[in-house]
Amino acid sequence: MGNSSSSPPPSPSSAPVQTITASGGSSEQAVADSKLSEDPLYVLYGAPSCGFCVKAAELLEKRQEHHCKIGTDLVPEAMAGSGAPFSGTIPQIFSCPSAELLLQAAGSEPGALGATAHGAVKSRMCKHIGGYSQLLAHLGPESETVFKSVTVG
Repeated sequence: MGNSSSSPPPSPSSAPVQTITASGGSSEQAVADSKLSEDPLYVLYGAPSCGFCVKAAELLEKRQEHHCKIGTDLVPEAMAGSGAPFSGTIPQIFSCPSAELLLQAAGSEPGALGATAHGAVKSRMCKHIGGYSQLLAHLGPESETVFKSVTVG
């Protein structure tokens, strides 16, 4: 696949139906979007000292959901850009389409994923979920289930 770090994240109308073109020798091969993950990227605006922010991050980690954490200094800008109503509380959580496409767009520079995700939120590409309680409802009833490993011998 080509380097797409300079490309902006996909628009809502093109995600997750995105065709990536890979160059190889004298021909180009279109790689279907079915090979790309359609898992969302959750963007969590919060602070380490916020109990519900920590619980939301732990829930996303426990569920093995793709997510990134962004500090509270960007919350007003994100909320204004997204058009979502802002109650002044944290965490504020968004669900962005296709974590893999956003990762590709971000590249490998430190902080690039957070910047790309924040740009996607401001561009209204992401759905505003709300806070921790709304995240629980969004993820479904199994969200509060404690997952245990079972070893079969």
